[in-house]
Amino acid sequence: MADVQNVTLAGGVTVGATVDMMISPAAAYALGILGCTACMLGYKYLSPFLAQRFRIQDQCGIHNLHGLTGLISCAAGICAILAANEEVYGPSFYEIFTHRAPVEGDPKLQELQMLIPGLRPGLGRTAREQALFQVAAVFSTIGLSALGGILTGFILKLPLLAPPSDDLCFDDKLFFDVPPDYDAPLRLKHKTITEDSTA
Repeated sequence: MADVQNVTLAGGVTVGATVDMMISPAAAYALGILGCTACMLGYKYLSPFLAQRFRIQDQCGIHNLHGLTGLISCAAGICAILAANEEVYGPSFYEIFTHRAPVEGDPKLQELQMLIPGLRPGLGRTAREQALFQVAAVFSTIGLSALGGILTGFILKLPLLAPPSDDLCFDDKLFFDVPPDYDAPLRLKHKTITEDSTA
């Protein structure tokens, strides 16, 4: 059931990077199908594979719901950036893609500022240049995330923190001091009440 619940969210995550861009309903539907399929297959096959082969445990399914669908969303955003042009968006194109606006001193910038008061100069990037910056952002984000995860793993495995074994990593009993017969009086009271009611 958790798989079904997560898959219902996957479509929204997948279309997230393109929500402020002009994509057709068919493209949004296709992105949703891709995201839902990737999420479902991730739960079914990828999570067990990572747990068994690499001892990587994703207890909450974050990788399947947000990681896989986020990569699809980034790829879709890059494609939408490559296809975007002023003919489709109109003058608001330069408000959405601010770095593609003309540079300071360009006559086209003055024309656009008459149509859109307050429009700031951009960097004059082409669609290809902007898409390459998006690709660089995706890979740098993945690299920083992996580095942060590795550092966190090393810190949590320090002997000082008394890490549990991988077999007991979700058992909190190791970190709490509970007397062995703490609930014995409750069990005795429950047993007495049960015997009295049946007599």
